[in-house]
Amino acid sequence: MVILRDCGSLDSGSNLGPGLFVFFRLFMSSNSDSQLWMSVAVWSKWDGVVYSVSMQEYEGCAHRGDQFSEIQWIRTNPVVMVVWGAALLIWYGFYLQIVAGIPFGSNPAPDWLMWVLLVVFGIGLPVFFLLLRLEVLVGGGRLSYRMYPVHLKFRDISCREIAAAEAVTYRPLREYGGWGLRRGRGGYAYTVSGGRGVRITLADGTSLLIGSQRAEVLAAALHSCM
Repeated sequence: MVILRDCGSLDSGSNLGPGLFVFFRLFMSSNSDSQLWMSVAVWSKWDGVVYSVSMQEYEGCAHRGDQFSEIQWIRTNPVVMVVWGAALLIWYGFYLQIVAGIPFGSNPAPDWLMWVLLVVFGIGLPVFFLLLRLEVLVGGGRLSYRMYPVHLKFRDISCREIAAAEAVTYRPLREYGGWGLRRGRGGYAYTVSGGRGVRITLADGTSLLIGSQRAEVLAAALHSCM
């Protein structure tokens, strides 16, 4: 395992180049800003060596050419604890009924259904929320954003189409019914946690809210891009 120490090791002209594939991300800890610290293992198809770099360094190197870049993970949202609680309950019921042979509950489900619940809600849903994140980039005369893995490709808005961008405080539950990809009276919203974001008004009158832990910085980047 080789530890990467600088962005130069990740340059497209280096030995690693486009052969880098992120295949593992490991949750390590959370700092005071509620940003997850990750370690990333990346494999180079050119030399077959596995490299390790912190998540922040990897993302920072990947977006060095942008005026603004931010990645927000929905797993920092306390609401996700409900998903973990449900997953643990399903794993417990699966263990009792399938492994230990003890019926789970007063009216136990058939074994095949326990398998389905385990795969869908015990494994699939937690993995989905582990991967779910909002990525926002400003650079090259455009705003790019996506809610991965719901959107595999970035959605782009030319800065020339943006009429206004304002850092705002919003009420996610009242205005949009929660976090995620939502639609409310104020238009579409892409959020993962908190109550800060940037409300963007396009030239055709369309309104879009993008949640951000650095709303003022994002708004300033959009103003300089417009």
